[in-house]
Formats: sequence, C-alpha cells, structure tokens
Amino acid sequence: MKNRAKILAAVVLFLTVSGFFLPEFTAWLSDVKMEQETVTVRDEHKELPLAHEDNLLDILGEAGTMKESAELRSGEYMDGKTAQKRAEELLELLIQYGLAEDPGQLQCLITPMLVTAIDNQSTTRVFWDCVWYSDLRENDFSKIEICFDDETGYLVSFTVYPGWKEVKGNPQETAERMKEFLNDYYPQYGYSEFQCREIQTGNEFVFTVTDDNRKSYEFRFLIMENGQIVFNM
Repeated sequence: MKNRAKILAAVVLFLTVSGFFLPEFTAWLSDVKMEQETVTVRDEHKELPLAHEDNLLDILGEAGTMKESAELRSGEYMDGKTAQKRAEELLELLIQYGLAEDPGQLQCLITPMLVTAIDNQSTTRVFWDCVWYSDLRENDFSKIEICFDDETGYLVSFTVYPGWKEVKGNPQETAERMKEFLNDYYPQYGYSEFQCREIQTGNEFVFTVTDDNRKSYEFRFLIMENGQIVFNM
C-alpha cells in the first residue's frame, strides 16, 4: 500500500509539473521546427538549376535577356568576399581601358542575384550585381554598375554613368577601346575576334563574334550624349 501511494503521488507530481511546463515545451518544439524549415528553405537555393552546359558566349548572349531577378543570400560558387575582390578587379580593367574613371570614395553595394530569361523561365543563372555610386548631391551623381557570372567570374554587362563630369573623347574612340577590351579580356579560343559595327551614328554600336560552329552572337553597346555607356544591359 505504501509503495502504491508513493507511485500515485509521483504520477500526480509528474502530471502537475508537465502541465506547468507544457506551454513552454510546446513553444520550444515549434521554434525547433521553424528553424529546421528555415534551413530547408536556405538550402533550396543550392538546388536551383544552372546552365552548366553553356559556353561563355552563351552565358554572355543570354545576359542581355535576363531581366527578371531575385536577390539571394549568397552565390553558388562565390561568397561575398570573393565576389567583392572580383568586382574590384573588373572595375580596374575598365579603368585601364579607358571605359570608366576611378570612382574614388564612391559607396559600393554588391548583391548576388538569381536571374531568369524573360522568354525562357527554365534558363536561370546567378549573377553578382555590383554598384559604385556617389552621394545623391545636386549636379554630382555618378554610378558604375558591373554584373558578372557567379560560376565563371566573367563580366557579362556593365553601365557607366559619369554624371556631370566632362566627357572626353568621341564615341568611335570609345567603341574602339571597347572592342580592344573584349578581344583582350575574353579567352580567344573557339570563336573569332569581336568586330564592331555602328548602328546609329555616335550612339549605338554592335559587337559581333562567331564561334567554330558558325553561330553568331551580337552584343549592344550604347553611348549616350551625357557620356553614359551601356554594354549588354
């Protein structure tokens, strides 16, 4: 009888304590479940389809059509630190070829983006969008935006807006510098050299290149009156 009484008291005590802590225990389980679900959602980014079978020209050619985008937490192949270094290297190249000026102390934002082709939702890639911009002061705004491929690290598009700075040179000279950059920057195997064709006098140019299978690619290069230049965007 004494043992039975002790057991009954222990059961009552257990139920009482369990009832007291049950709400907190349930909340803890809920938090754990939510945390697991959050991790699952983050991991889904790693399973997004990438066009691994595409060559560099295909990636470059598709970049101009990939207008739909969504911000990601990180790249598939690069982290933020690596992407930042790559962006600075690409900016330095544009400066060396006279396509951009040293932005000095401009602020910089760098973001990995999942980009999707408008006409083909199954075509997706991860690009890094890097923007250097000045403070929004009156008559003093400039911006440099660079996009490069997360998988290959190659530049796919850029725009340079010099603001109200004096624009030097002429459009034809700028287009020639751009052609030199393209032929020096992209690896010369499997396709011809880039050629430049003027579409509108001093405003729009097209760079063409052909691969070994005689597939032709065209990339637009715009030069605005205010000095802004845009490649493949």
